[in-house]
Amino acid sequence: MCRGNPVLYLDFSHCSNYQVPDGPSGDNTNENPNDNQTSGGGTNNNDDGDSTVTSPVELEDPRCPPGSGKVMIDDVCVCPPNSNKIEDANGVCNCPEGKIENASGICVEDPCRYIKLQIQNPVYTAQANELKTKTGLNQETGYKQNKDGTQVALNETNGGHSLTIPIDINTVGYMHTHINGYNAGDLDSDGVDDFEKPIKMFSPADLLKFLQIVKNSKYNGVPTHLTYGTMISSSGNYTLRFTGVIDDIDVTNLKKAAVYKNDYKRYFEQQFKSNKERAFLHFLKDHININGIDLYRIRDNGDVEKKTLKENGRVDTSDCE
Repeated sequence: MCRGNPVLYLDFSHCSNYQVPDGPSGDNTNENPNDNQTSGGGTNNNDDGDSTVTSPVELEDPRCPPGSGKVMIDDVCVCPPNSNKIEDANGVCNCPEGKIENASGICVEDPCRYIKLQIQNPVYTAQANELKTKTGLNQETGYKQNKDGTQVALNETNGGHSLTIPIDINTVGYMHTHINGYNAGDLDSDGVDDFEKPIKMFSPADLLKFLQIVKNSKYNGVPTHLTYGTMISSSGNYTLRFTGVIDDIDVTNLKKAAVYKNDYKRYFEQQFKSNKERAFLHFLKDHININGIDLYRIRDNGDVEKKTLKENGRVDTSDCE
């Protein structure tokens, strides 16, 4: 913030640092791209509107027309330089067609558009449909997508109850199953078989894997708006997209995701037991606290729905147009 004599508003007219550049590609912020994590229960120079801007967008300057969304630079009201917004015929700063405004006031690619394009891709659709037939198995199955569009089958671990999802410079996203309940045998040696009921929503490990892929996209030439994580179960097909600021993702800290295990189970098995969408969204808000992790449900008929929390803590569903 620029300092000066106290006034009734914040004076940004002589502040020049609207755009804070990203760190150089040599910065050691790219988490090990070969770090293989488990699922369970190059700089990006593409001018594609991805959310790699690290500085927030300034609030509307009160000296500019109300509702215009403009700031004053050199005594002229303009759209904030780092917002990707353009002025419309009414003099209001809005996102261009095909883009949406994220929580930082930056226009980014609309995930709805790219989810719809993805589910029209015959390779992706064929393998997603295949996974839908495998939710009744006793082990998870899935695929990892590379930049060239190829899908690579994931290897199981933990007795088939998790998958190894390797990340490298070609990784765009992954899709995998969460299986139905099954008889796991007498796990506690009490003479009675135990029935396992996997949670049919992204696990903390799934979420961490997705965020690692997003983080690496900044350095691996993968457009951020194309990265994804998908979970397919007998009770729904869900996908994650990211519209936030990449530098907000602290993967090192999130690698401690195991500490969330008890809180995660409490949301799903107690607090919001009857609504897995609500449980997951509250888990994101209360424990992950990274703006821009967006949850979508893909219906069998191809409809795509965005899931968010209302102010009262319940789930709001909006259709992708």
